[in-house]
Amino acid sequence: MITLKYIKDEIQKIAEAIEAVLNIDVTIVDENLVRVAGTGIYVQKIGKKVEGYSAFKKSILEQSTITITDPSCDEICKECSSRLDCKEFAEVCCPIIYDNKSYGVIGLIAFTKEQADIINKRKNDLMNFLRKMAELISNKIEAETKTYEVELEKKKLETLLNNMDK
Repeated sequence: MITLKYIKDEIQKIAEAIEAVLNIDVTIVDENLVRVAGTGIYVQKIGKKVEGYSAFKKSILEQSTITITDPSCDEICKECSSRLDCKEFAEVCCPIIYDNKSYGVIGLIAFTKEQADIINKRKNDLMNFLRKMAELISNKIEAETKTYEVELEKKKLETLLNNMDK
């Protein structure tokens, strides 16, 4: 099965492009909550798992987009294991879905008041943008899946042809 790890280089480029446009840190985690891409402080956390309950986990499980405009009083944040050490001002996350399965989440995280203002003022536009980026990743997953399936069929045919004379 193809996972986000197979296309991590492309996903990292997408994360960097999103950050370049929005000037907000981006992290992308897979279905196991392991970071496969990131910008800013998340570059050092690539390959590490997001522990405990989080908006990412909720987004994956429910296949829903989530916006947190005030972490101090948001219901999701009350369940987060990092709530006492949280440095986030706001967050937006969008699931990456292909063939009705969650493959991961794209998250925008505001660590400054200015970034939070961007998220809060433009949340509908940002959600639309993130959905398009998630769709772009889903299309890449689909292409990789089709390529894998074609390679399997090719190997089967080669085996069949190689054994015909036997």
